Amino acid sequence: MKTILEKGIVFYQGKFQELDKLVIEKGKITEITLASAKAKKGKALPAPKKKTEASATVIDCSDQYILPGFIDAHTHISLEEEGVGWYDADFNESFGLATPQVRAFDALKMRDRAFNDALHGGVTTAMITPGSANPIGGQCCIVKMVGNIAEAAVIKESSGMKFAFGENPKRVYGEQKKFPSTRMGTAAVIREWLMKAQDYLKRKKTKEFKEREIKLEAMLPLIEGKIQARAHAHQADDIITAYRIAQEFNLD
Repeated sequence: MKTILEKGIVFYQGKFQELDKLVIEKGKITEITLASAKAKKGKALPAPKKKTEASATVIDCSDQYILPGFIDAHTHISLEEEGVGWYDADFNESFGLATPQVRAFDALKMRDRAFNDALHGGVTTAMITPGSANPIGGQCCIVKMVGNIAEAAVIKESSGMKFAFGENPKRVYGEQKKFPSTRMGTAAVIREWLMKAQDYLKRKKTKEFKEREIKLEAMLPLIEGKIQARAHAHQADDIITAYRIAQEFNLD
């Protein structure tokens, strides 16, 4: 079944233009015809050949703006269910400096009404990340804002490793009179665990390797370039530090 949006206004080729028809099949836009193109002897934008339009849902979008779904690239939605309170807060495992083994995906609450709020605001996809208490906070995931089952909504269970620079690790551990209490300390923690992961990868390729370690196993996809580093920063110098470390360890 395909959906046809008729009329309305789209942002296309750098400007708002009146639409004649937009066709969606299996969740993908397959055809766009602008009103101006139709007026010129029906010349449409490049698109697949016309198909029969039997059994299609047609929506009149006159006077409406048609936009693609927004993507929220950094959120903690559903890790703390809206309106529930502290006992449902699952975004910071703040009793360890490095927690690469924890996954945002394992704490998703698909019943969270914040999903519907976001969807009604136009957000259709989000990358949900652990919080920024720890220098290494854990694994992010990417989900669609639909359904009640996490496995059905997820696009990628592990889409990156969360790092935190700046004030948050300083505050969380500084208030406990623990290391790190400075930006220097935060960078050192991140380097330490990246070095451990590099050494672990080398050991894993030898015959002497026996026992897996969950923290270092979680770091391997990052070291091998299979997932990206996702850095939380407060100031320009935090961004430079994140970039410096990424260059040192060849992170994506």
